Amino acid sequence: MQTNQNTTTPSPLKEDRRPNLQTLVAWDAIEFEEHEKGPGWYLTLLIVAGLLVFYDLFTKDYFGAILLIIIAAIIYFYSKVKPEEVHVQITDGGLLLNNTFIPYSNMMHFWFVEHQHSPMLHIELDAYLNRYLVIHLHNQDKEEIRKVLSTYIKETDLDQEPFLHRISRFLKL
Repeated sequence: MQTNQNTTTPSPLKEDRRPNLQTLVAWDAIEFEEHEKGPGWYLTLLIVAGLLVFYDLFTKDYFGAILLIIIAAIIYFYSKVKPEEVHVQITDGGLLLNNTFIPYSNMMHFWFVEHQHSPMLHIELDAYLNRYLVIHLHNQDKEEIRKVLSTYIKETDLDQEPFLHRISRFLKL
């Protein structure tokens, strides 16, 4: 008896195991939007984390204090990461991001959000974690992408990004 494995999260495919895909639209995009963080941003992180750690130590919540230090360190190191370039391909079988293939069967719907620098394509996946995929369009024709994607998945009338993405943008993460 064969078991049917549910692949709800994107998995990298090796070049030789990739299905025969016809590329319909392709472009290069940055992995994520980089936000300029000055010394004030880092000072604010240090002050907020320090106050929270001090409060946890004052209330003798040592585990909470250690956890806050770890979270602050992760935020600091994540803020130093530079975005890489990703080659995006919309194919007849799904989305190909560098070597990661996401079939249309894992996509629920898509929408576009206008930002200062460039419009962004948002795709909601059926995955539990990493539910939203955001792709920068740069100089790509939004209508061409809409036409291609709408033949495989439906477009929703959302016109803004998810709440946590807005918070992340506000905090410059």
